[in-house]
Amino acid sequence: MYPTCRTRTSSRRSCCSRKRMELFLTSGVTLPTSNLQPSFLTHLSDTFLKSAQWHFPIVLLPDRTDMQFERRGEWLLPPTKPFLAAKKAFITDGRAISYAESCMGIVEFYKLGAMVGGPTAGTNGNTNSFPLPGGYFISWTGMKVLKHDGSRHHGVGILPTIPVSRTRAGVAAGHDEFLERAVLAVKN
Repeated sequence: MYPTCRTRTSSRRSCCSRKRMELFLTSGVTLPTSNLQPSFLTHLSDTFLKSAQWHFPIVLLPDRTDMQFERRGEWLLPPTKPFLAAKKAFITDGRAISYAESCMGIVEFYKLGAMVGGPTAGTNGNTNSFPLPGGYFISWTGMKVLKHDGSRHHGVGILPTIPVSRTRAGVAAGHDEFLERAVLAVKN
C-alpha cells in the first residue's frame, strides 16, 4: 500500500515520499486508485461487496436492430480479515479508467471512504478491437456499465466526495494538494 507520487523530479519525489511516510503514522489510510485491487477492498467491509452492473450486448441482426443486453460477470467479493477500520481516503481523477473505475464504483456505492480529487474517466468496460491496414487498431467499449443503482456510468464516471484540483501555486511550492486534502479527510 504505497501511494504513487504525482511529480516527476527527484527532489519533488523525495518530498512527496516524506509526506507520504508521514501519512502512514496517522490513524487513517490514503490510497491512490492506480494501485487499488479488489482483493484489498475485501478488507474494508464486513459484508459482501458487488461491482457495478456489467451488461454485454447481444447483437443478432444488422444495425443493432432488436439489440439486447445480458447482465453477467460482475465481481462478488467476500469480506476478508483483518478488517481495516481506520478512516480511508481514495485519491482519484480522470486517469482512473476501466479497472480502477470498477474498484471506485464499489468504494462509491458502499461508502468505503472519502473520494478525493476529480471525476474518474467515465469509460468502463471490456474493449473490442481489430487491426486496420497500416498497422492501426480501432477499439471501443464492448459492454454497457451501469452504476449499482442502474444509473449511467459512461461519460459520468465516479464523482469525488471531496473535489480537489491541482494549482500552479501548489505545484510551484512542491505541494501535493490531492494528498494533503486526503490526509485532512482521514484526520477529521
